[in-house]
Amino acid sequence: MGSFSVVYGKSIGMLFANTFSERQNEFTHPYLYVCILCIVISVISQTHFLALGLKYFDALFIVPVFQCFFITLSILGGAIYWRETDNFNATQWFVFILVTSLLRPVMFP
Repeated sequence: MGSFSVVYGKSIGMLFANTFSERQNEFTHPYLYVCILCIVISVISQTHFLALGLKYFDALFIVPVFQCFFITLSILGGAIYWRETDNFNATQWFVFILVTSLLRPVMFP
């Protein structure tokens, strides 16, 4: 749930950028309000499920698992939804895969 808030946050930021750069007034379109509603629901759900996990399990287990999933799914969400990896060359793909695969040992030593 938390990684969706990153995608919605970037969407809202880009809509605001369009509005304030005077390209188009995004406040007249419902997509902005849908994104705001979705980010609110996402953040509330993320906090609720994190609190439930901390209620039933040790924080030394929950917090690293939460962070690992949050970072990994945020990276994948940006790569898929925003197509951030479409123009990667071989070196960029190598570094991307290397760094994302190193997240697991860093989060779970």
